[in-house]
Amino acid sequence: MLRLILSLNFTWSVNSFAHLWGTKPYDKSISPTETPWVSFFAVGEGFHNFHHTFPWDYSTSELGWRLNMSTMFIDIMAKLGQAYDLKTVSREAVLARKLRTGDGTRLPRRFRKMAAAATENNATTTTPAVTSTSQG
Repeated sequence: MLRLILSLNFTWSVNSFAHLWGTKPYDKSISPTETPWVSFFAVGEGFHNFHHTFPWDYSTSELGWRLNMSTMFIDIMAKLGQAYDLKTVSREAVLARKLRTGDGTRLPRRFRKMAAAATENNATTTTPAVTSTSQG
């Protein structure tokens, strides 16, 4: 019973904390965030901004096994033949998305000035609002 209670509370915590506090390196217009301390306690499930931006990527982050035991488990199962057809997003697509819609965190050093300039240019021009009816 204790195991069930703890499991449910970790799940609810991920869905609460990872939508409230943290950074948004991939898409700053959505509520899910990257929350490393949630990932630590929930074995990798706190990388919600990546997960909601790239839902087809099995690993839920671009960080490999770092704070992401879920990815490690899936990778081991793949080596044993128990998981297959694992989908991932390319590094180029991740970087392009970070530059286009991210909040500027977790950018390679050489791209930080480019992102700052783009943000400054966007602040001086007006763009039409985009609305979405789907929640990812």
